[in-house]
Amino acid sequence: MTEDNLNEWAVRKDGGQFDSFTGATITPRAVVKAVKNTVEYVNNNRDSILNQPRNCGGE
Repeated sequence: MTEDNLNEWAVRKDGGQFDSFTGATITPRAVVKAVKNTVEYVNNNRDSILNQPRNCGGE
């Protein structure tokens, strides 16, 4: 995802690139928005995410 394609992260009904299914636009909108927000978060916080200690409850 780049600044150039942020507007494409929407369902087609809203001018984006993602298909929805007949009779349902709220759920596809929510899914696209959640995925977009996650990708943005990871892109903005990549270093801190990848540099976390690898301690899964161990010593």
